[in-house]
Amino acid sequence: MRGVGVERGGRRDGVGGHDTDAAFGDLSVVAVVTALYPAGTVLLARGVLAERIHRAQLVGLGAAAVAVSLLALA
Repeated sequence: MRGVGVERGGRRDGVGGHDTDAAFGDLSVVAVVTALYPAGTVLLARGVLAERIHRAQLVGLGAAAVAVSLLALA
């Protein structure tokens, strides 16, 4: 469970669990991937509720995918 002040192995995480994640990966990558939760919401809405994805949302999803890909290469 992630959240504010979650206890993990005797160590308290900060908001969103970034403190623990920083120990396991580059913080710049972790922060960007964590910020992609709205993309997951859009994709779930499309898959589960069959909502339409508008052009601006497609552009945003594409830009997010490119950003994550570039970070993975770095």
